[in-house]
Amino acid sequence: MSRPAANRWWPPALILFGAAVLRAAYFVCYLRNLPFHAHPLGDAEIYLDWAGQIAAGVQTTGVFYRAPLYPYFVALAIKTGAGVWPVYIVQVVLGLATILLVYYIARRLFGPTAALIALALAALAAPLPFFESKLLSATLVVFLITLGSYLLLLVGDRRQRWIWLPAGIVFGAAAVAWAGAGIIFALACIWAVAGRTAGRKGVWLGIAGCLLVVGVVTVRNATAGQDFVPISSNGGFTLYQGNNRLAAGTLAQPPEMFEFKHEGRFLTAIAEQEQFEKLYAESLAGHALRPSQVSAFWAGRAVSWVVHNPGAFALLLGRKLVLALSDYESPSDYNLDLELHMVWPLRLASVRFGLLLALAVTGPLLSRERRYWPLYAVLLGTLAALLIFYVADRYRLPAYPALAALAGAGAYKLWRAARFRKLRPLPVVVGVALLLLSTVAFTLPLRRGSELLRAGAYRNLAEVWQYGSSQPQKAEAAYRTAVDIYEKNVDPASRQERLAQAETCVLLARLYAQSERQDLAQAMVREAAAFNTGLALPEFGPHRLELARAALAQADTASAIVRLSETLAADSSSRDAYLMLGGLLGARKQHETAFDMLSRAVRRFPDDPALLFNLSLAALNAGHYQVALDRAEQVLKLVPGHPWAKTVAARARAKLGR
Repeated sequence: MSRPAANRWWPPALILFGAAVLRAAYFVCYLRNLPFHAHPLGDAEIYLDWAGQIAAGVQTTGVFYRAPLYPYFVALAIKTGAGVWPVYIVQVVLGLATILLVYYIARRLFGPTAALIALALAALAAPLPFFESKLLSATLVVFLITLGSYLLLLVGDRRQRWIWLPAGIVFGAAAVAWAGAGIIFALACIWAVAGRTAGRKGVWLGIAGCLLVVGVVTVRNATAGQDFVPISSNGGFTLYQGNNRLAAGTLAQPPEMFEFKHEGRFLTAIAEQEQFEKLYAESLAGHALRPSQVSAFWAGRAVSWVVHNPGAFALLLGRKLVLALSDYESPSDYNLDLELHMVWPLRLASVRFGLLLALAVTGPLLSRERRYWPLYAVLLGTLAALLIFYVADRYRLPAYPALAALAGAGAYKLWRAARFRKLRPLPVVVGVALLLLSTVAFTLPLRRGSELLRAGAYRNLAEVWQYGSSQPQKAEAAYRTAVDIYEKNVDPASRQERLAQAETCVLLARLYAQSERQDLAQAMVREAAAFNTGLALPEFGPHRLELARAALAQADTASAIVRLSETLAADSSSRDAYLMLGGLLGARKQHETAFDMLSRAVRRFPDDPALLFNLSLAALNAGHYQVALDRAEQVLKLVPGHPWAKTVAARARAKLGR
């Protein structure tokens, strides 16, 4: 009798091993074909910079603008001295632990066979390994939410109220990484009480555990920023991103970003988002605003639009619902469709959202069984977060484990019904219809938008190849692909789409200018000018640098700073402009500004000893002593015996008490 009990672990172990092999193959091909592991994009780049400052001992001033848990998670890996590789390894482990939790959840609810099917479906869901290779909080959040769901399931099964406490702590940690987890947990608590589930009297323990974790961040914000911000201050702007007159249901910049200029340019980059929303809000308010007031300004703007445009809001909600139930993964920073094309092992993970949804509906998703409530809370909470804000692949990711567990039960139910010839046509028809709707009918209206997002993905890839890994031929091909997609899909009436196309043309023009193909560069500038977007178009040549040098020769540092800033705005790869501007800012004792600017320069030129030394000096003068020491030691590795780097390193050690 003990032999079958011992052997029952082999099937899940084999599936888990297969999932690990798939991830290993994906990583190897990903490293060969794409440069994102060494040059992260968007939020990933911001998280990495933030984590680097944490690891170096630089304290974040003011309230947190973004949820802080993940940067501290990355900082722990950086402190090991092995770079970010430990983060990727830990995320793969968390991903495997997540699909193992799917197996345990499904086995407890539906039995061992359904659990095996659920495990296989989760192991082959492409978005899960896709995000494990990105420096984003999605994998950590999904693991915490799935773990919290399993703990809530234990509350009902074992009728032990104390399990609410660790469940609340886990969901609190998830909320500190993604605020949407708080919506899921709140819905779970309401469901437990209203549904009179077993163990519901311990809900207060879960709420206390969640508030305990979130309270640590709230108190820190109140202490450091003198403002009441529970987790992060970007919530109001995020709400407005998803609810404004041009919102389409996915991640997009609001129209004000393309109407408001600061110092002659639009603040459209993700790194400038905090600066934009503050400057714009203060420009209308007429006075300085605290972070909570800035967030309230944008939240009020969103609510005002909803109240005054109920019909448009209803249509927008319908579009969000279509996107949320569609098989299409709406990208935020990274594009799954791009990687499916360029990283072949990912195609082996062929399970998509539509299949899971169809199988779940044919099984227990529409059941009234009370034991399933933790899974229902995750699905409905995730859907609520998407409808309140906007639909993005990484914010829909928490639904995958719960959906896989339900889909495993649905597939097992269909198999048993077919085996015993008790298959009823209604669930099959409903499942097939939903699958077709999700994969075809829901996706077709999104075709043009998905093509524009794919063009943006190729543009991002080209920028990394051009500026990060110095592969101009690959960058040119990617830019060309992006321009071709834009030409076929841009709506001439959309200023935002025309601006995206014009910016891509300008980037390609800069690439041509760097390779001394001035005729092609000017042709792309003329093409960008034809879109009439108000974009500041570059004039290629050394004249701005020459004007800066001439201003310096006349001791006119103010004019030199303006010219150098214009140079970097036109061409962010001008090494000489970074060096000159860093020196001028340092001479003016604007050390923090010089530190920020030279940090951007070092991201462009990570092995340039002159830039590294200037950054170490700016960091020392700005009081970032650990950064100064690290950069000075990096200079000494590149240029052994560098006397000034030795001096900076010695002064930094003295400040650090070493």
